Amino acid sequence: MLTPTRVLNRYDHRLRDLVHTTADSTIARKNGVPRSTAAGWIKHKPKAIVSIEPLTPNTPELLEGLQQEIGRLRAQIAKLRSLLRLIFLILRLSGFKLERCRIPDPKNKRRLIQAVDKATDVIPKRSVLAVIGLSYSRCHSWTNAAACQLTDLPSCPKSHPNQLTSDEVAAMRDMVEDKDLRHLTTCG
Repeated sequence: MLTPTRVLNRYDHRLRDLVHTTADSTIARKNGVPRSTAAGWIKHKPKAIVSIEPLTPNTPELLEGLQQEIGRLRAQIAKLRSLLRLIFLILRLSGFKLERCRIPDPKNKRRLIQAVDKATDVIPKRSVLAVIGLSYSRCHSWTNAAACQLTDLPSCPKSHPNQLTSDEVAAMRDMVEDKDLRHLTTCG
């Protein structure tokens, strides 16, 4: 599940401009702006506000179009939120977590990593990974192990010289389970 993150406040650009031009943070402080934020506004030049077209009372068609677009986007967001809640509920009830699941096919790993990378355009990577139940280290090892062709091991043995390969593990298993070798001891 997602861990709650700090919510950033948004302030009117005119207030930022006023604090920057006057170099007086008391105006902002009276309006509930933290001291450090107001100090940053004084130090750094405010970002330019870009508008496609100035909104004036002379353009009621534009305002009506924008209001329709906002209504359409709000309805779309409501649908997506409800679908997301449903998916989270299904995942939670089924007990599915990627930490308990193997993804042996390298193509599927690549597809998952690409989906995570695409999601990080709008959501922090750690949050995306927390939602799908994939650890940051496992994601990192998948990303860096593109050259390794092993399909079912969590990391490439070439990157750790003391790590056994899947063939070595299989050979050891065969020796332990072999009835002809039962007379040998397995402890030192």
